[in-house]
Amino acid sequence: MVKRIAIFMMALMLLSAGGVQGAWAADTVVVIEGYLMELNPQSDSGAANLRVEDYSGALYRLSVPDPAPFAIDGIPVGWADLQPGLEVIVAAEGSRLISLEAFSTPHPGYIAPGSLTVIGLVTAVDRDQITVMEDTGLEGHYTLAPFTTVTKNGVALPLNALYVGDRVILHFDDLDSALISRMEIEGKSILVSQLYRATLQLVNPLEGILSCSEVEAFHNGTWQPAQSARSFAYSGDLPVYLSGHRIMTANLKYYRGKTVYLLTKQVMGQEKIERLILKGHTEYTYNGRLDRVNFFSGEFELNQKNFMMGEGTVIIKDGRLQDKSVLSSGSSALVIADSWLGQSLSNIVCIFDQALNNSSLGQQRLYYGRIDLITEDSLWLKNPYQLQNNLFADAGDEVQLYYGSDSRVYDTETGDWLETGELLAGSYAVDEASEYSEDHDLKDWYGYVYTDSDHIIGMAVEPDKGDLDSLRVSTGTISTVVDDPLIGWSITLGDGYDWSNHNRQWMLKSQFLRLSTADA
Repeated sequence: MVKRIAIFMMALMLLSAGGVQGAWAADTVVVIEGYLMELNPQSDSGAANLRVEDYSGALYRLSVPDPAPFAIDGIPVGWADLQPGLEVIVAAEGSRLISLEAFSTPHPGYIAPGSLTVIGLVTAVDRDQITVMEDTGLEGHYTLAPFTTVTKNGVALPLNALYVGDRVILHFDDLDSALISRMEIEGKSILVSQLYRATLQLVNPLEGILSCSEVEAFHNGTWQPAQSARSFAYSGDLPVYLSGHRIMTANLKYYRGKTVYLLTKQVMGQEKIERLILKGHTEYTYNGRLDRVNFFSGEFELNQKNFMMGEGTVIIKDGRLQDKSVLSSGSSALVIADSWLGQSLSNIVCIFDQALNNSSLGQQRLYYGRIDLITEDSLWLKNPYQLQNNLFADAGDEVQLYYGSDSRVYDTETGDWLETGELLAGSYAVDEASEYSEDHDLKDWYGYVYTDSDHIIGMAVEPDKGDLDSLRVSTGTISTVVDDPLIGWSITLGDGYDWSNHNRQWMLKSQFLRLSTADA
C-alpha cells in the first residue's frame, strides 16, 4: 500500500511540476497493477512502448517517454534490466506511461529449466528413487523419470551406469519438483585405486609427500609385499583417523614409525592418498556375512562378533568409497579391525556383494534354455532358467527375446561369430518331430543369453544341454589378459570370490584364478 501511494503521489508531482496543458491535463492519472507482458524500446512508429496486463486480465499498451521512468525495488533501471513476467505497478495518463515500479521476483515458483541444481554423493538407489548426501550436509530424496538424461564427461549413459558412491550434479526444471531432468555423474567419483599398509617414515607438508617403508598391498584377502619404500602424494586437508576419531593432518609428523592404512585414488595418472588411518593396537581380519547392522548404536555383527563403526571407518563397495548406509544384513564382507577400549573397531569394511546389475535400475539378465523358435527379430527359449541370486532358477515355460544387428552370437562348436542372418538360416531351432529333422538327426540347440531387459546383447549357442548344477559363479578384478599359445586367450582374476550356495555368501579366494576365454 505504501508503494502504491508513493507512485500515485509521484505521478501527481510530475504532472504539477511539468505544467501539463490541453488534452493531457484533462486525462486522469490511473494506477495499474499486474504483469509486464511486452517491451518495445523501438517500434515501427519510432515511439518506445510496452504492454501491461492487470490482475483482472485487461491489457494496456503505453508509450514510454525518454528517459524511461523505470525502477526495480526502488532502484532506477533501464530497458535492459526489465523482462516480461515481472510484477509491476504502473502510473499512466491516458496511453502515456508516467512511471513503472517493478519487483525483483519474476513468476514466483518459476525457474529456468535445469537451472536448479543439487550436488552430492549417491548413498542409495531404490528403483526410481535415489538418496543423495548433499554437499550442504542435508540428505535429499529424488526421483528418476523416463525423460531423465544421464551424462558423464559429456557422454550420454544409461541410467544403470549410476553407482552408489558416485558424485552427481542433479538438474531440475521446477522449483518444487523432485523429478530429475538431467544428471551429471562427476568424473572425480572416489574410485579406490589401491589399499596399502605401510610404516610412516617422513611427512613433508610443503611438497605434500608422505614417505613410507615396508609397503604392502591388499590382494586376495592378504597383505602382499609391494615395495620396500615409496612416497605418496597427499593434500593438506587429507582425512586422517586414529581409533575412530579424526586428527589434524598437520599432526601426522608425530606418528612417524606408526603403521598406517592408505586408500589411494588416481589423479591425472598419479596415485594420491584419499584416506589415511593410523593403526591403533592389534590388527584383526575377519571374513563372513553381516548378521546385523545397527546404525543407531553404530555397530554391526559379523560371524557372531560385534564391531563398532567410528567416524573414520571406511566402507568400500564396487571399488568406491561409500557411506555407511550401504551396509545391510546378509551382505558378504571383509573387515580389518583394531582393538580400542576392549572393543573391536572396524577400520576398513569391504563389501563384495556382486550381481549382474549394480543397482535396481539395471535390467541385465542371464538366461539359459532350449532354443525353440527363431524369427527375423526374436527367438523363444523353451523351459528357460534365469540367473537369480547367483543361481539358475526356473523362469517359466518360455520367454521371448529380441535380437538385432548389434547382438553378438557365438557358436561354441565351430568357434565362429554368427551374423543374425546366419542364426536365422541355421539349424539352431528345428521341428524335432518332422521327418526331415529325424532323417538328419537335427535337434534344438541350447543357449546362454545375456540381455538388457528383453534385448539380446550376447549369446553363446551349443548343441547339447549343459549341466547348470556344475557351474560356479565367481567375481573378481581382471589382472591380466594373455594370448597363451597353448590354450588361447585367457584372463587372470585377482581379489576373487566364489558364491557358496551352502553358506549363502561370497567366499574369498586366496589365489589368483586363471580362466580360458577361448570358448567364451
